[in-house]
Amino acid sequence: MRVVAAAALLALAASAIAQTFPSKPLRLIVPQPPGGGFDMVARTVAEPFAAQLGQPVVVENRPGGGTLIGTDLVAKSDADGYTLLLGASANLALSNGLYRKLPYDPKADFVPVGLAATFSYTLVARNDLPQRTLADIVGLARTSPAKLTYASAGNGTGQHICGALLWHLAGASVTHIPYKGAQAAYQDARQTKLWLESVVDAIPQAVMVTDSLGFVRFANPSAQRLTGRSSRELVGQQIEKGMPILRAVSRTHKPLSFRIALDVSCYSLIAVSRGAAPLMSDGGSVVTLTYYGAERVVPHYNVMGVAKAALECSVRYLAYDLGKQKVRVNAISAGPIKTLAARGISGLSDMMKAHAERAPLQRNVDVNEVAETAVFLSSDGGAGITGETIYVDCGYNIMGI
Repeated sequence: MRVVAAAALLALAASAIAQTFPSKPLRLIVPQPPGGGFDMVARTVAEPFAAQLGQPVVVENRPGGGTLIGTDLVAKSDADGYTLLLGASANLALSNGLYRKLPYDPKADFVPVGLAATFSYTLVARNDLPQRTLADIVGLARTSPAKLTYASAGNGTGQHICGALLWHLAGASVTHIPYKGAQAAYQDARQTKLWLESVVDAIPQAVMVTDSLGFVRFANPSAQRLTGRSSRELVGQQIEKGMPILRAVSRTHKPLSFRIALDVSCYSLIAVSRGAAPLMSDGGSVVTLTYYGAERVVPHYNVMGVAKAALECSVRYLAYDLGKQKVRVNAISAGPIKTLAARGISGLSDMMKAHAERAPLQRNVDVNEVAETAVFLSSDGGAGITGETIYVDCGYNIMGI
């Protein structure tokens, strides 16, 4: 079964299609919880979409009712072009045949904008299930239906319908267990035998569950060959076929990773600042975190050094652009701290030891000291400071060889 995810929005009002559009951030509503295929497609699309529009595209998860709640929210929002829906077969096609009366009209309330992604469903099975093929599983479902259950992201979702069709066509009966999203189903993986999930969502989740619990495998051999790739990479490759604006960022894994590093560490500050500035009508303060690797080579820091250098440069330009609105923009360059992200840097312990030995204060910085500096920069005490990178590293940055 194929699933088509498409971006759809309300009919644009005349004012929205004027040259001033868009003049404010856009909302992209995802009618499913975070972490599933719906959510991953939306967050991958939002980045290049925002870059082209020149306005942030904020992803909002509005789950419930098998995608009905989020879809209805968009249908009832202002028809000004600023509220978009990530639509798919579940909420724009299948729902029409599942419910006697929908709170929205899929044909009249939405206008399709373009194809965002196409991906297939795959059958995922617990590794302790002795059946090794789809034929074996169907055979068990026919002879001993009570022994099998299958999970989905909820009643009326694509997974639910795909499973129902599979068992109906196979002449088998398997108990359906609906969850509030795909992530909830995987977190409760011990309670069900089978899942029908999109390749984008199923592959990384199955790899994760296999690593930690050791009992998930793919019943679809073609999907199994794709294991080891992240959700984001898979979505990028699938979207490339249907959405031209993503071609530049999804051709190969390395350019995509480089783009993601810059988006997360640098462009995110620009997008957040642009969205927050109108809310700070009486002035305000924007504070971000950077690291010494932006100006000196730090072994193993690699592309993040480039990203942080771009971030610090963006701080200065944002400080200039937002200064007339009395909005201050600063960065804190903290010394090495054992955060979850920092643990991914090879040799972190040695780096922290060397830092403590060379810093004038003969120690590493504490996370509370970084937080207190942020509070200072956001207070009236920092009212005259903008466009600066403030070092909170026990003096390490002043040292020579």
